[in-house]
Amino acid sequence: MLIKKIKKKRKFMKFIVIFIAICILLTIAFESYMKPLQDKIMENEARGLVEERVSKIADDVISNSDYDYDKLLVKKENKTGGIVSLSVNTPAVNKIQNEFSDVFQNKMDDLNTQYFSVPLGDLTNLTMLSSLGPRIKFSYDMTGSVDVELKSSFESTGVNQTIHRVNMIVDAEVVFISQSYMENLKIRNEFAISETVIVGDTPDYLYPKVN
Repeated sequence: MLIKKIKKKRKFMKFIVIFIAICILLTIAFESYMKPLQDKIMENEARGLVEERVSKIADDVISNSDYDYDKLLVKKENKTGGIVSLSVNTPAVNKIQNEFSDVFQNKMDDLNTQYFSVPLGDLTNLTMLSSLGPRIKFSYDMTGSVDVELKSSFESTGVNQTIHRVNMIVDAEVVFISQSYMENLKIRNEFAISETVIVGDTPDYLYPKVN
């Protein structure tokens, strides 16, 4: 009788060990399958948040700045009032760059820890399970830096008429960190600053990159 009980106990323990081993293997396999999908979702979430934040900051800086075309560029005119040359107003350009960089950095520092959630079905990569199941919550932290470049271009629009455009190119590099994932995101956005019609021949022009 005692021997039978011992055998049953051993069988039960063996079953428990096998069951636990299978659960561990299934968990490892599930995590290995889910991690790339989870990382992709988190990257897309972070990229979308950064692009939205950069666009909002840029709009605020451009709309609230007191610069205008005359402050941004130095014009030389001939006796008839036609523009013969344009040169960069370095202090004005630096002011815009520094203002944008400072505001952007402050806003990035304010992000702190971010949270978002997705349905469990979205993590399976199966169409029929998309948007189904309980929502899984994730958290991540971001830190970043920004480089600003001002770019000018000319476009002929007719006889003796040229449109001069000034755009601001923003390169944001963000370090995205979560519990099991870290990625460097590089995002480039371009924003229009000014568009001016110049009447007369296109002037000689030099517009250096802002670093």
